[in-house]
Parts: sequence; structure tokens; C-alpha cells
Amino acid sequence: MGWGVLRPFVRWELERQGARIVGSSARACFLADDKIAAKRRLNAAGLPTPPGVAVTDHGAALPAWLKPPLILKPSCEHMSRGLTLAETPEEARAHASSLLDRYRQPVLVETFIPGRELAVSLLETSGGLAVLPVLEWLPTGGEYRVLSAAFKLQESGLSRKDVRRPLLDPSQEDKLASLARRAFRTLGLQDYARFDLRLSPEGNFYFLEANTTPSLETAEALALSARWAGLDYPDLIQTILTAVRRRYLGNLVNMRKGHGNDETDERYGA
Repeated sequence: MGWGVLRPFVRWELERQGARIVGSSARACFLADDKIAAKRRLNAAGLPTPPGVAVTDHGAALPAWLKPPLILKPSCEHMSRGLTLAETPEEARAHASSLLDRYRQPVLVETFIPGRELAVSLLETSGGLAVLPVLEWLPTGGEYRVLSAAFKLQESGLSRKDVRRPLLDPSQEDKLASLARRAFRTLGLQDYARFDLRLSPEGNFYFLEANTTPSLETAEALALSARWAGLDYPDLIQTILTAVRRRYLGNLVNMRKGHGNDETDERYGA
């Protein structure tokens, strides 16, 4: 499956060759695909993420305020590759050392947030930045239910039973939509994206990571959320392509005239 850390370089090379690319720029992908850098940028903007630290050295001590259980992730991998749970600081140090050796990149160590795991997809439309209906993942297995690599790689059809549209009260939906839009803009994303979050038992949202190129398969989060918003699959793809075309034409016009366009927001499927 390759090295996740190399993914933005593909976009950078295509952009350098003058290709028109669907999705976020290479610059934005270098930021958003790096979980540690993205976490710092989101935190600086006042957006919530779990308590955590970056580990770059073998045997590095973890701060006392970082309470287990802990989730460890290679900073630039995707599809939950390398995701590990540790119940003690000693386990976390051992797992971090192993991940450093295996993936040769920094490791993000965060406090595990109990509760529900959500996916929030966004689309740029002619009406502005649209937040699609929220999707909730329903992983199985034990006290700590996380989205493992095995969970993400399993074959799923449109009738899959491991997702649902969660019941959130209107104030939660409004808050989540506002947070998602802010995160999208803070990371400089464009066209479409997905955020993975946890909703704690206390009702707090925590950003886990950004996905600059979420799967376009018909049974995955983006397409399912689009369907709940009333967009069938052809409409979803057309919306994305229209956003790309509008962006490139807008850039051309702006280069010639030296001004931009106003932007508004909307939310589908509210």
C-alpha cells in the first residue's frame, strides 16, 4: 500500500507538471496528512483534539498529564496502519519504539477518548461549503472500540450494518458543522474532505484526523453521507468535478482581474 508520507509528493509533482487536480493542494496535503502538524494547526485555531504529544525518540518519557489508555499512530500513515492501543505508559513507550522502527516517522500519542466515532464530510458547492449528514461508525470488540486497519479493509456493501446516521440534537449538529467548516479552512482544504472525530460521553467533540482524499467507493462514508443529503452517486461526483472546474476558472479570472468572489455556507440534509 506504499508509504503514506509520500502521498502529497504525488500531488506536488502533478501540480508541478501543470495538471488540474481534484481535491486539496499538495501544500494543504503536506499539512493535513501529517497528524502531528495538523493537530498543532487545529489547536492553534482553538479547535479541540485529544490530549497528546509527538514522540520522535526511542524510550522518550511521556508527560504525567497524558493519561492512559493511549492511542498511538504513525504521524503520516493512513487507513489506521500502525494504530495501537496502550493501557499503561510503559506499554505506550514500547509500542512507540516499535512504530518508530517500523515506519521511520514520528509517532502521535493521544489519550483515548471514549464515546462515539463520527465521520463528517464536506463538499464545496455553488452555494458555499456544505457539511453533509454525519456518519457514525459502529466498530465491534471489547472496551475500546476503534477503527482498526482490519475494519477499514473489510469488504462492505450498501447494506452494511457497521454504520448509521446518528441522532444528534440540533445544537450538537450546529456546533459540529461549525467546527468542521473551521477545520476545513484552517487546514486550507478544498473541493471535498472528511474529518474523523470522537464524541465523548460528556458531549464534547474531538478531532482525530483529516482525510484530504476520502474514499469515493459507494459504500464508504462520503458517498453514504451524500446519499443521506439527497445526492446520488453521479450527483456527488458531478458536484466535486464542478467545484474543481469552478475553482480553476475562478483562479484564472482572479489572475486576470485581481479580485475574488464572496462565499457563503450551507449544510445539506439538515
